Amino acid sequence: MKRSKRTKCLSLLLSFVMLLGLLPTAALAVERDATAAAIESVYIQIGQPTPGSSLDYQGIPGDSSYYTVKSVKWYDHTVGSYVQAGTLAVAGHDYEVQITVSTVANNRCFRQGYVRGFVNDNRGTAETTYTYDSEVVVKYRFQTKATPVRDIYVDGIDVPRPGCTPDYTPNMDWGNHTVSGSNQGNFTNGVYWYDLSNSRILQPTDTFKAGNKYRIFVDVIAKGQNYFLVDDQGKFLTSAFVNRETANAIQYMKEDPEKRLNVYYDFVCQYGEIRSVGITGLTAPVQGKMPDYSVELAGDSYALKPTSESNPFVVSGVNWYNETTGSDLTARGTFTAGHTYTATVFLVPATGYKFTDSVSGTINGNTAKVQGQGGEIQVKYTFPALATNQITSVAIEGITAPATGAFPSYVAITKGPGYGLKDRNDTYYKNGICWSILDSSDLPVSGGTKFEGGQKYQITMYLAAEEGYEFSTNAKGGLNVTATVNTKAAAVVGGSKNEIVITYYFPEATADAKITAASVTGIDAPAIGASPDYTAAIADGRYQLEGSTNAREKNGITWINNKTGNAMTVGASKFEAGVSYTVVVGLTAADGYAFVTDSKGVPSITGTINQKTAKVSGQNGYIAYLSYTFPALEEEALPPAPIVFEDVKTSDYFYTPVQWAVNEGITNGTSATKFSPNMTCSQAHILTFLWRAVDSPKPVIANPYSNPAVKNDQYFYAPFLWAWEKGLIGNTALDPNAPCSRSDVVTYLWKLEGSPKTGSANFTDIPSTAPYAQAVAWAVEQGITNGMSATTFGPDLTCTRGQIVTFLWRYSNL
Repeated sequence: MKRSKRTKCLSLLLSFVMLLGLLPTAALAVERDATAAAIESVYIQIGQPTPGSSLDYQGIPGDSSYYTVKSVKWYDHTVGSYVQAGTLAVAGHDYEVQITVSTVANNRCFRQGYVRGFVNDNRGTAETTYTYDSEVVVKYRFQTKATPVRDIYVDGIDVPRPGCTPDYTPNMDWGNHTVSGSNQGNFTNGVYWYDLSNSRILQPTDTFKAGNKYRIFVDVIAKGQNYFLVDDQGKFLTSAFVNRETANAIQYMKEDPEKRLNVYYDFVCQYGEIRSVGITGLTAPVQGKMPDYSVELAGDSYALKPTSESNPFVVSGVNWYNETTGSDLTARGTFTAGHTYTATVFLVPATGYKFTDSVSGTINGNTAKVQGQGGEIQVKYTFPALATNQITSVAIEGITAPATGAFPSYVAITKGPGYGLKDRNDTYYKNGICWSILDSSDLPVSGGTKFEGGQKYQITMYLAAEEGYEFSTNAKGGLNVTATVNTKAAAVVGGSKNEIVITYYFPEATADAKITAASVTGIDAPAIGASPDYTAAIADGRYQLEGSTNAREKNGITWINNKTGNAMTVGASKFEAGVSYTVVVGLTAADGYAFVTDSKGVPSITGTINQKTAKVSGQNGYIAYLSYTFPALEEEALPPAPIVFEDVKTSDYFYTPVQWAVNEGITNGTSATKFSPNMTCSQAHILTFLWRAVDSPKPVIANPYSNPAVKNDQYFYAPFLWAWEKGLIGNTALDPNAPCSRSDVVTYLWKLEGSPKTGSANFTDIPSTAPYAQAVAWAVEQGITNGMSATTFGPDLTCTRGQIVTFLWRYSNL
């Protein structure tokens, strides 16, 4: 039914009420004259149901001197049930109020068979029913009104752009209407597009063409009890908008127009004009840093132009150009102080868009230059020139101090950025370094000049500033730079912004030319069957190995067999057991040095070989011999012969542990030929094995055990007392003959190790709350055991002899 018909019905209802003679309150008062025998009319005032509000359960009688409201009930005809107090009325639901009215005591009674009921301002004629002559029930039905939809909004539709596909995802998140989502007929998600220029329905994969006219249809439904406004001729009084532009509404097929309609709007497909572009996030040049190619775009109507991987100068659509040198930077190039750089960003329009002829651009918020139009543009911005870095201090390290007889070093390390040794090489300079005697002549680079004893020397160095750097100067142009050489203060004696000269003199004179002590290290001591060692290390540059090599001497080193008194043959002799050997090392003094001699010209110095005092002999002040006699070599003990048990094979996991346990006296075989690796162990066995494995310490406590089986004539007596003393046992009634489980063994070892904290063991049969959980986890972590399988440990299984010696052997090797 159209809304206009509802209006007509309301008018008819009002006329009907008037025909029934509904009168104002004053008229009712006349009708209820005190002389009347019975009450013929009942008037009740009660709140009308309003959607979203609670129903009224009070009710006000029209004449409280004759009757009163006894109770109020509400019945929802829409859902077919009574309504509980406090329930909110729902739009569109049909509610019936049932008001029980009773007479005031000793006054009047209701007229039998005929009582008229009225609800709310005499406009509602109600039905009445009787229960007693003193009580009637007045019933009246209300109908909550639905809300009309006065405006329909279809938002978020992508405007047709050349080359783009149709948009089927409108924004219809409104409270009273929404898109139907229908996929019937030509609709997709409640939307279909029509090409007016070519009279055809578009498919989702079709693309728009420039200049064509397109119509969008959106299938819209009213939500809940809401409805669209329609007049008697079927014309929609509800306004429609697409992307906030006025649109048209038409009826959807033969559906109720109040509940469903189509909104349509016509578009002309045109290229979207891009009038401005914005680029952000481009890191400005920083001295020594590589260029940044990561940018963000302010809009989605354009994108970075894809670039070829073979082009080293354009990365991700960005190029950096060094204006100072006139060259492009590669991705791994670095910025130089004092230079000016331009960033160029290559952009292309998104599908359906084009750049205008006057497109403007910004980079990082700065106005940029734009070149190109239509299908591609280049946005350029020149960053301010990088400031030249000022060098206020220089540090040179690695200069080898002068030493008597040594050649000058022309190697140095610059410790700061922006400067290095100047490339000066001539008679007195090498790598920008010059050596000279303090307050005297320079040392020539070539010609074999060495430092002389007792002299003081100074070094002069030229340093050059690198590109982008300059040495700091004051307002008058004077240098404002400090310098160090080998961390000591040096003097800056001249130069300019581009290069400086620094000098440093070594305050100590070169070392005395007299050698009073000599030391040789690194000579391998004799070992049975080994060949003599003819190499040695000398840390003092004032002397070196004498260097002679022949059949019985190499590098100035000779070995003497003290049993035969002869020198050993180089490359043929080997050390023998039971024989002592003496090594003799010949030394020669370096140029400019000499060994201190006695009155007879024999070296009179102290000497060591491998930090041991050596004897000194020699021919003169330039050659000295150090000698040292090593102790006689002892015979090596032969390894024990393998122990053979017929039940222990070399392939068994316990083979090596069994050999170890028997050789160490921890246990013997169960017979001369058997070890019985699978025999189970008792508590006495385990504790005895463990006690022997730690060298059988003697316990110092009295017997704490209440079990009479632990007595001093038993082989396990001392092990049991020791186990109590070490805290391995806490049960005075422990039975020596009780079986020892695998969890017992790892617990004893764990406690013996000091009960270290560890992680958890990943075994399904080890609960985290078990008293031995930490012990098992520790044993696995230390490699003492791996469990019975990847998931089980077998904590309650009795430990075998093979297992216990294996556990002990692995524990001994921790």
